[in-house]
This record gives sequence, C-alpha cells and structure tokens, in this order.
Amino acid sequence: MTVKKTKLLLFTIGYEKAKSDAVLRELAAAKVDILVDVRAVAASRRPGFSKRQLAASLDEHGIAYLHLRVLGTPKEGRLAARAGNLDELFRIFEAHLKTAPAQEELDELTTLIRSGRRVCLLCYERDVAHCHRSRLAGLMHERTGVRIENLIPRMLEIDFPMENLIIDPLVLTVSGCQQYCPHLIETVRTLQYAWDPAPVISVGLSNVSNAVPNENRPLINRVYLAMLMGVGLQMMIANPFDQKQNDVIRWIETKDTSNPLAAVYNKIAEHTCIGEEPQMEDFDLFDPEQAAIWKTTQILLNKVIYADSYLMN
Repeated sequence: MTVKKTKLLLFTIGYEKAKSDAVLRELAAAKVDILVDVRAVAASRRPGFSKRQLAASLDEHGIAYLHLRVLGTPKEGRLAARAGNLDELFRIFEAHLKTAPAQEELDELTTLIRSGRRVCLLCYERDVAHCHRSRLAGLMHERTGVRIENLIPRMLEIDFPMENLIIDPLVLTVSGCQQYCPHLIETVRTLQYAWDPAPVISVGLSNVSNAVPNENRPLINRVYLAMLMGVGLQMMIANPFDQKQNDVIRWIETKDTSNPLAAVYNKIAEHTCIGEEPQMEDFDLFDPEQAAIWKTTQILLNKVIYADSYLMN
C-alpha cells in the first residue's frame, strides 16, 4: 500500500506507574484535542484513571474524551499479556479486530483522525511495544498515513515537572562540524514549542569555537550568541568575564541600538527570530568590526566554508 505524506499526527500514551496530573500535563503539552480510551474496561485502581474521573479531569483541561471499548483487548488477550505472552496477545487482538463491531469502531477512529483533530490513544502499559495500542496506531498509519508519536514514558513514570527540566543540546564547532551550527539554532527554537510550559534550554556556548585560533573564538561565540538569543535562548555556559560578550547580552535583552555594534547584534537576533538570515545591508562593511561580524554570520550559517583565515578573505 502506498501512503501519501500527511500532516496528521496521532499520539499514544500509557499511564502505568504515572500520576494522573503527569498524564494530563503531557496531553496538554502535546495540544491533544481528544483522548480515545482503548481499554476494554475503563476502570483502574490508580486514582484518576477510571472513566468518569478521567473524563472530568480532561474536560477541565479542554480535552474531549471518547471510550472505544470494542477496540480494547478481549479478556483472553489480557490474560496472555499478564502471563508475558505477547505473541498470543497480538494474535488474539488481531483476530478480534476482524469482527464487525471492531471494524465499526476502527472506522470511527479513522474518521476522527482524518478530521485533523489531535488524537491520543490511551491504555495502561507504559511500553507501547507491549500494548495493543501499538497495533491500533499501526493500522491508523496504514489507513491515513498519520504520523505516530508516543508521549514520553520516563517523564510520566517519575512525574517529573517539565519546568524543572533543563535541556542542553549539543553545540558543535565550526571547525569541522559547521554544517550543524544552523541545526542547533532551529533545535533551540523548536524545543520551546514541544511542551507547555517550555523547558529551560542551556548551551555550552564556547563549544562552537573549539579548535579555532584563540584570537577568533570570542567573536564567533558572540555572533552565535546573538543568533541563539534571537530564537529564545535564556541560559548558557559561557565566560562571565568576557565584557564584549556581556555587552551583546545586554544590548539584545534591552533592545539597545544606541551604537553601531549594538544595532548590528540586534539585527542579527531579529532576523534569526523570524527565521531569516542576516542581511548584508545591515552591516557597514567599511567598518572592520562589522565586516568581521558579517563574515562570521556566513560561517555560522554554513554559507562559507570555515577556514582559520576566514576573516582575511
């Protein structure tokens, strides 16, 4: 079967060992519109996961609830799962899916996904590979081409608040890895929209100039800093005694354009913020400092191949 590319997205989640608040946070962060409960029996000894409690909590978060009971695992399949016999579980479940009632609910789920709403399948097992929802997600992909995303199980298991998480994406040097420098900028931009609340993002700024001659490292660090601040970076590991670097931070944070260099660094941040590249006309190329900053932007955007002598070209 040939599946057309699609922007449709289907989430799955398991609540094993998770607290209800943690599950609700993940669903809200993923901007789920409707939770589809695919348990045969929508009851649980875990607080908050029985049908009425769960539906009420979801409603408070603006998320709809739908129980497709027939898409749950039959009793004999659940017994096989408890015995650790996954092959038997999936054999029983796939036979069950061929029944008329199951086909009706599969059609209902297919229609729901094709509507463009952000749907999440919920069952108990934390590991999606051990759960029948993996088969349901696979069938939906075959029918609609929907992309599948399994929400983070480890964060749910330990109920770790997202606001306490610091993500440190790897900064690679322009000397040998410059093609990845633009990728990190987009990573910092994207991570802020992956969860709500957004996680704190920190980078090791000086890594971008590793193996670069010492006289060029501060300039590369400062220009990259301006780009990263443009996409929302608020934390970094950097030299606190670098006064020129600290000036760049202050200029961008306060939108100070009172001198030519301050204006140039703000332009870099502004263009990067809206997904544009810095423009040559924003720089006075007769000013050696501004010309050096312009050349550095081209290195960091992978427009010009890095060489230790790049400022001399």
